[in-house]
Amino acid sequence: ASAYLVHKYAVHTESIDQHVTSGEKLKLHVGPRDVFQRPLFWVEVVMLGIHLPPACTFELRFNFLPNLVMYRGETAISLWGTLKQHTLVPILREVILREFPKRHIVSRMTGINLGILFATKFALNKIHAFRDILLIFFWCVIWFGYSFWCMEVSGCWLPSVQSSTEFCDQ
Repeated sequence: ASAYLVHKYAVHTESIDQHVTSGEKLKLHVGPRDVFQRPLFWVEVVMLGIHLPPACTFELRFNFLPNLVMYRGETAISLWGTLKQHTLVPILREVILREFPKRHIVSRMTGINLGILFATKFALNKIHAFRDILLIFFWCVIWFGYSFWCMEVSGCWLPSVQSSTEFCDQ
């Protein structure tokens, strides 16, 4: 439901922008058809909708050069779940840019996109930039460490690997 509302807001904002810049008729009502026609909405639905129900499992096998790489379904889906952090980006942008009053008007009048890239540059030009860089660094260490740990340990859960490696016996 929240993905629908976000994309409904985006369609409405695009309609206002087209009305202001090119004089098209302003669309006051944004219906479900307008939202469902956006490809980004369906990408978001797929990103947020993929999950693995309880008691379901599978193995993913890849031949990588001479090696056989195997992952459990639970591991792959949990790592996919960590990618859902992209939904925090708009919130982070709004928190960083809350100091700019009427930023949407300024953005339209100057033609500058006040998106996440501008917000990142703005945050890194403040006195707290060192703290922010440390937070980003430690977040990356934890996230990539979790991803590596999941991929490393999950091989021991596979029945075909448990008896053949010494690492899994520990």
